[in-house]
Amino acid sequence: MAKSKRKRKNRKQKIAYKNKPSKNKPEVPVISICMIVKNEKAHLPACLESLKGLDAELIIVDTGSTDGTVQIAKDYGAKVFYFPWNNNFSDARNESLKHAASRWILWLDADDIVPGSEHEKIRKLAQQEPNKGFSFILRNQGIDDSRCYQLRMFPNRPNIRFEGAVHEQVARTLDRLKIPIEMSDVMVIHTGYSSVQVVMDKKNKYIRMMSSWLQEHPEDCLIRYQYAMTLHTIDRHRDATEAFEVFFKNSKCLNQDRNILFYSLILTGRSYLNLGNFPKALHHLLEAEKLDSESDFLKVSLAEIYTNLNNMEKALQELESIGDLTHPKISFIPLDYGILHFAQNTLFASNLIKLNRLEQAQEYLKKAEQLKPERAEIAYYWGEWYERSGDLNKALSFYKEAIEKSPDTFLYHFKKGNLHLAMGDASHSKKEYEICQQLIPNTREILTNLGILERLYGRFDASLAYLEKAIQNDSGEDELYFQKALTLYDQKEYEKSVRSLQELDEEGRPEKAALLLLLNWLCLGEIQNFGDALKLFSGHYNQIEKFTGRPLEDAFLILSEDYGKNGRYYESEFSYTMHRLLKKDPSTETLETLAEIQMQAFHLNAAIGSLENLILKSQNLNGLIRYFRYLGQCYTSLGTGEAVDMCRHKIEELASQ
Repeated sequence: MAKSKRKRKNRKQKIAYKNKPSKNKPEVPVISICMIVKNEKAHLPACLESLKGLDAELIIVDTGSTDGTVQIAKDYGAKVFYFPWNNNFSDARNESLKHAASRWILWLDADDIVPGSEHEKIRKLAQQEPNKGFSFILRNQGIDDSRCYQLRMFPNRPNIRFEGAVHEQVARTLDRLKIPIEMSDVMVIHTGYSSVQVVMDKKNKYIRMMSSWLQEHPEDCLIRYQYAMTLHTIDRHRDATEAFEVFFKNSKCLNQDRNILFYSLILTGRSYLNLGNFPKALHHLLEAEKLDSESDFLKVSLAEIYTNLNNMEKALQELESIGDLTHPKISFIPLDYGILHFAQNTLFASNLIKLNRLEQAQEYLKKAEQLKPERAEIAYYWGEWYERSGDLNKALSFYKEAIEKSPDTFLYHFKKGNLHLAMGDASHSKKEYEICQQLIPNTREILTNLGILERLYGRFDASLAYLEKAIQNDSGEDELYFQKALTLYDQKEYEKSVRSLQELDEEGRPEKAALLLLLNWLCLGEIQNFGDALKLFSGHYNQIEKFTGRPLEDAFLILSEDYGKNGRYYESEFSYTMHRLLKKDPSTETLETLAEIQMQAFHLNAAIGSLENLILKSQNLNGLIRYFRYLGQCYTSLGTGEAVDMCRHKIEELASQ
């Protein structure tokens, strides 16, 4: 009996002894930290220093270093192995897994830092049974402060391996094995994105690798998503939209991870936003809203779209529905909540400026300036604020500052061009629009504005070429046919102008009917077709009188004043011309008012004609000086130096009398 008890006691001792460290064979740590490196001398010491005290096995696979990286790894006690680089990140990482002996794998990059505050959290996770994966919070520290979840820790099993030549991960393996993934609050600091150039170089390298991979693996939806997303992040928005549209056409991709589909829709929308295609941008964002209507990133993006569509009410609704952005929520793509918070304040400011609530807008601009004083958007929105306040020179200086900080931003050049136009500087306006055309070719607004400017210079063929191209891109836009008709009218191609007007749809819009009536009347009168002119006239005048509630000649005067108040000077000019025709008033005062409206409309050739008529009719010395001053302003806008000098000499001559 005693012998039996001794045997049981010895058996227990032997079982317990297996879990104790052997004198000959030290206990294997619970975690194997696996890394791949190549020429990481600059980053590796800080990474390995941050791992001290974590008590983990350190496996480092070198893919061809020549800068002393291997010796640094050995100095920190790493087990170093070698793998010839074959342009495939997964193959290299899987080589590191082959040499890992612990229950858990934690993978890192050489430019990662694991703060000491996170060590105990990692040890606690490793005490669990290795039957799940853990996503850590990856915080980028460099050109931004973005954060996202990334799967970093998983069981060490032979059937769990990385997949994908670039943006490699084990998530797909875990999904097939039905191994769950949990979100943890462990944070890893990524320091690799230290400068814009470093980021661009890395991402261009990844794009080349992914493009090559997709040629051989066209059904790899995850890489296709990563490829499109990377194009978006380096501002190749046209390429990004094309890549995302390929993704959406693949039913397999649409049935993949819900988060991937959600962010694909948002990023596609944002790329279309950057291309100026607001309807398509809004469509994709509203599709994303069906998947997750509470996303802060989505709400800011929707607010930006509505801001560009001048739907201030909807934009403000989205902005007001956003929670506290000072406390970041972690998502599955890198998001910088500091940027989101900044965007929220600038978008508030932009919409309040449009609503003329300048005091409130100023408060939001100051908040945004405190968050990101270096950003070009601050200068841009201050430009908008001063423009609405009426200080155009101050506004222009801020638009210039925005362009200096971000020279390739379409919107900044567009706004500066518009402001130059409003200030009577057609030549500088044209330069800005031409830059816009280079940045985003064939945008309707730019083609239209270039068409208008070419008309100002009397280059009618060039004007028509721009407008025809705009019509090809957007044949449903009435304004394009109207501008084409104006160019043809100035070119004295009256029959063609009438035909262009016939493309317009004025149904139910009396103010549009007034313009069509006017221009048709002028054209038909010029070609002596008074019968058709009267027929057209009688067909519309009741509608216009009813719209304004005034007799027809006064109705056109009301329309002209309303258009002028709203900055629609072309419409104001033609409505006033109709008023003048109906009144049959050849007075100098009437002609002068028309000339001023034509100058506001930048219908400079017409303004020059009106001013020349005034100069011929006027007997008043002060009036003549004023008309020559106006004439000089027109020639200055057109850049005709000799004519400007002539006007200046004439003013001096008249002033000396």
